[in-house]
This record gives sequence, structure tokens and C-alpha cells, in this order.
Amino acid sequence: MENQTEQHGDPDKMLNSKLEREKAEQKRTRTVAIVFGLIVTLALVALTYGFVQKRSADERVKLLQASSDSLKLKLEECAQMARMQQMQAHQAAIQAHEAQRQAEEALRKHKK
Repeated sequence: MENQTEQHGDPDKMLNSKLEREKAEQKRTRTVAIVFGLIVTLALVALTYGFVQKRSADERVKLLQASSDSLKLKLEECAQMARMQQMQAHQAAIQAHEAQRQAEEALRKHKK
């Protein structure tokens, strides 16, 4: 009978060894689960941060678009004003030229 016990080993030791292996496996499984949990948590934080940044960027785009539209209107107004002033300057040049012509003609008549 002793031979059989020596051949198969002590049942208590075998049970303890098996329990230790199971505990070690459970510990590894827990560690892996914690690591995956941390990775998922970090990914969710990064995703949330990305959404917040996108929303902020979208708001800035809207503000810049509104500002751009306002600047375009001001530019068009300034261009229109410049065209009007150019036409006025052209009219003033025509009037000045006509006045000069009339003055020269009057001077010629006066010399005769």
C-alpha cells in the first residue's frame, strides 16, 4: 500500500499544488482583466476628450465663418465706396480740365 502512495504522491500535496496553480491562474486572469479595464478606460477618456475638442473646434469654425462673412460685407462696402470715390475723382478731373480749358479760352480772348 505504501508503494501506491509513493507512486501517486500525497493526495493533500497534490490538492494543494492544484489549488496553488488555480490561484496563480486566477491572479493572472485578474491582472489581465485589470489591464484591459485600464486600457478601455483610457480609450474612453481619449474618445471623450476628442469629442469635446471637436465640438470646440466646430464652434470656433462657426464664429470664424460669421466673422468672415462680416468681413466680406465690409470689403464689398469698401470696394463700392472706392468705386464711387473713383467716379467722383474722375468727374472732378473732367470738371477741372473743363475749367482749365475755359480759363485758357478766356485768357486768349482777353489778350486779343
